[in-house]
Amino acid sequence: MTNIILFTMSTCPYCGDLKTGLDKYNIDYIDYDIEEHPEEYQLFSEITNSEYLPAFMCITINENSEPITKLYSPENNFENIDEAIEIIKKIKTS
Repeated sequence: MTNIILFTMSTCPYCGDLKTGLDKYNIDYIDYDIEEHPEEYQLFSEITNSEYLPAFMCITINENSEPITKLYSPENNFENIDEAIEIIKKIKTS
């Protein structure tokens, strides 16, 4: 099982595009607005060395019940929203 956590901001058009794209493919996600979850986003930004949005985190529970966390941010892992959606689709179907 994999959970997708999005870091978004309500005024960010790219964030809206990512959520719309995921909704189109019926991909579930948890939306963390960075204004409501500043501490979590600050930690994410420090680890990824990026403050760009939208960004996301995938938490997968493996067969040993151990969480595996991967972090994805613009410019580090994807160049546009379509690439971000493709990454998430692959993760959710593997």
